[in-house]
Amino acid sequence: MKDVRSMFKFVNKRELILVTFLAVLYNLSIYGVSFALSFFITSPLTKEKLIHLLVVLGVLYIISLLLRFIFT
Repeated sequence: MKDVRSMFKFVNKRELILVTFLAVLYNLSIYGVSFALSFFITSPLTKEKLIHLLVVLGVLYIISLLLRFIFT
């Protein structure tokens, strides 16, 4: 067990936690698109639901673009 700990001593724990958190947010924004589509398109599509859908898709797209920019 001590050998494994010594192998990962050089890893900055704060950066690892930050990258993991950002990766989770990025994946949630990508997979949130399919959830938003399935949530808002069930039952009759009204004008209000369409506006909400477009806003949610826009926000998720902007989040994914920002996080992709941070990762590169």
